[in-house]
Amino acid sequence: MRLDLSNPNSDVVINLSKDGLEQGKIKFLRMYICFNSLKLGWEEGLRPFIGLDGTFLKGHCKGQLLVAIGQDCDNCFYPLAWATVDKKTSWSWTWFLQLLEKSLTLKNGESVFMSDMQKGLVDAVKNIRLLAHHRHVEAWLKRFRLGEM
Repeated sequence: MRLDLSNPNSDVVINLSKDGLEQGKIKFLRMYICFNSLKLGWEEGLRPFIGLDGTFLKGHCKGQLLVAIGQDCDNCFYPLAWATVDKKTSWSWTWFLQLLEKSLTLKNGESVFMSDMQKGLVDAVKNIRLLAHHRHVEAWLKRFRLGEM
């Protein structure tokens, strides 16, 4: 079933290799998904907090999964968007964050972003003006482990 039919107004971006298409083959490169219901949830009252993370995809299809999560008033996590990419690079994080900005109609300085020191994410955050409030959880974890809190 097509996502645009089952979930109208959702943002779905699928990139295919131009080289593969010229050779008559379809080669998947990356995909981004933000369902309309998740966008509506963001607009209707989630906290202005977005967590960013990435992890390895193992198995038959290799790659990376990039995710953005929100937080509701009960401190429960709420998925916002995700993407599959070949590598966690500054370029792939920038691509993901630009699509997230468009999906959630984020405005400069209105949200707080939290992440660890993901490869490429620090540079991507610097490239996106939108992410004025960005914090790394790693520094907080180090202080917590050392008993400084």
